Amino acid sequence: MNFLFFAQGILVGAAISFPIGPIGILCLRRLLLQGPLVGIAAGLGAATADLLFASTALIGISVITNYVMRVAFFMRLMSSFLLTFLGIVIFFSKPPHAFPSKRPHSVTQSFFSTFFLTLANPLIILSFIFMFTAVGIDHELDELSELILTSSGVFVGSMIWWIILGILTTIFRPT
Repeated sequence: MNFLFFAQGILVGAAISFPIGPIGILCLRRLLLQGPLVGIAAGLGAATADLLFASTALIGISVITNYVMRVAFFMRLMSSFLLTFLGIVIFFSKPPHAFPSKRPHSVTQSFFSTFFLTLANPLIILSFIFMFTAVGIDHELDELSELILTSSGVFVGSMIWWIILGILTTIFRPT
């Protein structure tokens, strides 16, 4: 039975990481410009933040849902403005090869910057709640081991995606 929680966590972690959003683009950019180690370290930062969000979602599904629903409109409004602003900035910026970074990120910098950027989007908790419900975890877990296994599975699933993406990007990287 415990393996089921781990497997469900892997499914949720991969499903949450699969859509390429701003964090995915950041990781891909680092992967292409600074190599696989820095790009996968960025993915590790995102996966670690996903681990924290998944644990938070699992610990207090009902408490978090009630709070987020109260402030969801304002969070969506602020996120919309931020994403619109970032979209405009990206649209009018030059391609990445036109201006390389002043100084490349180290593996540690790549990890922590992506970790904190991912943590800046607490609405991901709702995504985890919906995904956990979709895979059949729609109740509070009865034992700490179930929480740890499910959260660990989310981390593993997310990392599997980032490693696969890193390998594929390196193989098919434009020269």
